[in-house]
Amino acid sequence: DSSCRSRGSHWMGSSETLRGVLEALDRMGLKHMCHVSLGISFAETGEGRASTKPLGKVGRLGLGRGLHTIHRKCKRLTPYEEVIVSLSRSLATLARPGAIPTFGFGDAEGGDATVFPFLRRGRFCADFDEVHRRYRFVSQNVEMGKRSCIAPLIYNAIDQVRAEGFQYHILVIVAEAPYSRSEEEDEASSSRSGAFWRRRSLGEMSSGAVTDRFIEKREEEAQWANQVEKALVEASHYPLSILFVGVGEGKHFQSVEEKFAHGRFPGQWFNNFGFVSYSYFQSAVKNFDKRQIPFVHHILRLVALHFTSIQMLYPDMLQQHQRKCLSSRSGDAADMARAVLSELPKKLQDADKTYKKKWSPLSAHINKSVTRIGEIAPSREDALSRIHSSAQSVWESCEEGEERAEE
Repeated sequence: DSSCRSRGSHWMGSSETLRGVLEALDRMGLKHMCHVSLGISFAETGEGRASTKPLGKVGRLGLGRGLHTIHRKCKRLTPYEEVIVSLSRSLATLARPGAIPTFGFGDAEGGDATVFPFLRRGRFCADFDEVHRRYRFVSQNVEMGKRSCIAPLIYNAIDQVRAEGFQYHILVIVAEAPYSRSEEEDEASSSRSGAFWRRRSLGEMSSGAVTDRFIEKREEEAQWANQVEKALVEASHYPLSILFVGVGEGKHFQSVEEKFAHGRFPGQWFNNFGFVSYSYFQSAVKNFDKRQIPFVHHILRLVALHFTSIQMLYPDMLQQHQRKCLSSRSGDAADMARAVLSELPKKLQDADKTYKKKWSPLSAHINKSVTRIGEIAPSREDALSRIHSSAQSVWESCEEGEERAEE
């Protein structure tokens, strides 16, 4: 483990440029060879209850959804949309063609216990363009939840690694926090605590009951943190890289990074949790196109660092996995798969009947006469197509730069 960490540290120090990272990933043979999945939080947090003001005459879809409040004509992207577009510049080149499994969590039905797929019947999004389109549809129709936790999403990724033949997998989680509960629940808890204090002052309530209410939230957060820790420890025994992209206010990002991204937990084979604060890049670089480069650079450096560690540990990982499989077949162990993957939420299933993959999501649900995207000339593509067309891969950008230098 120590040699693995020292080698990773040396690699990080010798690949400070984006070109150096791309060359290292190319030498590792990762282009179009990685399984990539995406998890997006739909929990209602502090910012999830704000941002209800429409944007000018055009307005927004999904008012009151905070960071998920999308612009009708894509004139402004949500932080979640920006991350998806940025990932299409980087991880799209690493991903195996034709399948980007995408999941939601933290909704009203699943809460902190399960995750749901973006598409029905076991189908996956074909590329990040479709992930973006489907996200806009899901964010408008799913019911936001009161609490969330990334542990079920990590266990679901472990199940995916097993199903894929124990091949390298990258899980990207986009959320405001690894676990959370809405301010509405906090306010309700505070209200109950206030009632307890009033009853306590009248001698109707013991001090022990008041204390229990005050520490309720802390205990629940500690339980979630323990669940995430256990999930990370188990995931470190698999060729699985976990990248957490933080969006929103970022008031808890420092504690998240210190708790999960720095150091290792007992039993964790390598530090498999990478943290990236997208909020930092938003505040540091105002222009969206310009801030994609440092963000992409950070993401790819973490992928290369994790893969370096996994390469060294893979024989031990595979051997342990084979032993578990033999134990499971002989009946000495319970089924390794967990029931963390649920069906599409009921409200989303009803709305999904009107969804057409090849139609523009900007107005297809309102105007069924919209021309299919495949029939539109390039100059008349919808807003999302133009956004993803302009989001050129960083590999292509570097190759074009080399060609210009040679000329």
